Amino acid sequence: MGLFGNSFNDNKDDFLGGLFDFNHDGVTSSGEKYTAYKIYEDIFEESAEDDKYKWRDYCVDGSEYGVNPEDYEYEHDYLQALEEAQDACGD
Repeated sequence: MGLFGNSFNDNKDDFLGGLFDFNHDGVTSSGEKYTAYKIYEDIFEESAEDDKYKWRDYCVDGSEYGVNPEDYEYEHDYLQALEEAQDACGD
């Protein structure tokens, strides 16, 4: 037995080694697996949402051309607007 019940090797049918075997019966039921799935889904969706606009932290500053990265959802749209603004100013 491990520190938290079943050790990782005791629960061979569980891909997470019994981590979500809440009732400690040695088998992770479909409900327990679903709970694990939802926990991981929440973690990865939150991380993906944080990374979605990460490009704004490293983009070229377009403030002198009146182009704000906060107004654009995608980097390529922002870069296109910035290029058009630069062309209109003759830069």
